[in-house]
Amino acid sequence: MIALPPLPEWTPDAACDGIATRDFDPWHEPEHYPIAKRVCAQCDVAQECRAWAVTELVPRGIAQGVYGGLEPAQLRALAAPARGPRAAAAHGTRARYLTCTAGADGSKCAACRAANASYEHQRRRDRARTPGPHPAFAVLDHPTGRGQHRAWPGQLLLFADTA
Repeated sequence: MIALPPLPEWTPDAACDGIATRDFDPWHEPEHYPIAKRVCAQCDVAQECRAWAVTELVPRGIAQGVYGGLEPAQLRALAAPARGPRAAAAHGTRARYLTCTAGADGSKCAACRAANASYEHQRRRDRARTPGPHPAFAVLDHPTGRGQHRAWPGQLLLFADTA
């Protein structure tokens, strides 16, 4: 069960105080959000309401409805931590090689070129290690055989007479 935070002392001053009823609640029904936002636009404590929702309700996962004139998705976006730009990779790494322009006349720097050469060497070595097809198998590139013993391109054949 989620514990609700206590209501702040400014709630009696809110423009929405007393408007919601058991049958009509524009703050928690998405189709009535425009009505709720109009009421919030005239409210004297809308900023306090918005701040309370962002600090108290969103972290608990209970910001469902309009608070301070903002819908739940807008409140969550406001509460999300700001993210700065990603840091660039360090020189001398494959990631930096892709965008490096620190060398002479805008070319790649020596450290980034060395990192890329090492990466390419490792990639080619790993690729050479991958085993080829088993000698007892063959994939056809042209039709062969007759009748029931006909095989078509793309089929895998197993040879029984391999040593």
